[in-house]
Amino acid sequence: MKYLAMLATVVVVIAGYIGFWFYTAGQVEAAIWRWQEAPSAEVRSVELAQVEIEGFPFRIRPILSGVAITFDSKDGPWSWQKDTFSFVMQPWQLRHAIADIAGPSLVTDPDNNNHKLMVAEGLASLVFNKTGALENLNIDTKDVALEIGGLATGGRFERVSFFARQSPQPEGGRDVAFRISNGMIQPHPELPNWLHKIQLLDVDLTITGPIALPALRENIEDWRDAGGNVTFRKASLKSPDVQIDVTGSLSLDRELRPVGRLNTETRGYRPIVDDLVRRRKIDYDVASKAKVALNFMAAAWGGKAVAPIVLKNGLATLGPLQLAILQPVVE
Repeated sequence: MKYLAMLATVVVVIAGYIGFWFYTAGQVEAAIWRWQEAPSAEVRSVELAQVEIEGFPFRIRPILSGVAITFDSKDGPWSWQKDTFSFVMQPWQLRHAIADIAGPSLVTDPDNNNHKLMVAEGLASLVFNKTGALENLNIDTKDVALEIGGLATGGRFERVSFFARQSPQPEGGRDVAFRISNGMIQPHPELPNWLHKIQLLDVDLTITGPIALPALRENIEDWRDAGGNVTFRKASLKSPDVQIDVTGSLSLDRELRPVGRLNTETRGYRPIVDDLVRRRKIDYDVASKAKVALNFMAAAWGGKAVAPIVLKNGLATLGPLQLAILQPVVE
């Protein structure tokens, strides 16, 4: 009798778990279809051809076919399309999903240019809070190829990683990290020559203050007026000829143009100046004076030019160099 009771208990537990798995899978599928009908604020529309649920017994793996998601932006809608998209969750922990993002996808911008993205290997970890808001996002990809429509250029990158989480600071915001290793970018008239090969791009920053999406003018103004800013704890760019390290903080002025100060250490500044001349961003006389000034800076700092990039009144300047005319981040 004791063994029969134990067997009956095991059968009941197994049957209960099977029922729990299928019930949970059904709830997940229903939630996906509800999301298609009523997506979040920043999403204009969601199209799904089919949803299948696999993974029994220890995982729930939704497979979405014919995915097309359209997002709102200040310039118009962006869309992302992928033939198949899947992610994995544990039945008892539905707030953590691991998505498979490998394979081809297509991004269409507001000007109707198509941008092709191919990821040989890629996973994304997503953690949601109790209200369904995304808390943490961690993306890691290998062998990434990008074709940018409308510009006839693109690139290939050995590894691309991205991380974002809600900031633990009282003022809120996001901690963001971004890293690219060993990238090759196709030549383009507006692209600096020294930037065709990227050995490393490593950025670690905090966006302070609550961020409301979509990124419309009124939302950006509210963020700025509440003291929002972007603090670069570390930003490093390394190519064969140039290495730039940056720290500092930026905010937005009344016209929503970047304003602030970035402290820079640059090795290989001569290719930067020469390329600005080549692309007619500055004339030869300005470049000659800039090289003299930067040479003095480098002599005092062991071969690297240490100078701030100042963003003010719609201009970005590095010492005597005017690097760029700044535009509002939104119109």
